Amino acid sequence: MVGCGEEEQIHVDRDQEGELSGNTYHNKRVGWTIKIPDGWDIASKEEETEFVSSGSNLAAGAGLGVNWQGTKILLTLEKNDSPDSFASVTQSTVVDEDDWIRYVGTQKQGGLSIYRAQGMIPEASDIRRETIDGVVFDVYDISLNSG
Repeated sequence: MVGCGEEEQIHVDRDQEGELSGNTYHNKRVGWTIKIPDGWDIASKEEETEFVSSGSNLAAGAGLGVNWQGTKILLTLEKNDSPDSFASVTQSTVVDEDDWIRYVGTQKQGGLSIYRAQGMIPEASDIRRETIDGVVFDVYDISLNSG
């Protein structure tokens, strides 16, 4: 899911790290709160670095380059006894609407390429817009089938 506020863009250099209270994480600047589910742990900075490296390696294996410039990882969660992870990132982008639509489409196609390179058969929905608490997200669904 890729999101951008209609009135204001999020700038990475002004983002806050967020606050953790019990099992709830809140990022005031981005404007969202997540309850960390049972069985999930917050990744350390070292684990986040490994997450970024793994993602870059998967992209390289699919013949894609990754540019992390302007990207800030806000929160990374890892599921206990599982390879599953979740990451929330912001990326500073200043583009017009047509460039943004192409950017989202490129992100979608890159994700599909990574799955295909791993022998999976991905299927994706069309990109649609959803608004959650005043923030507009460009959303698409991907389902995976084994190859």
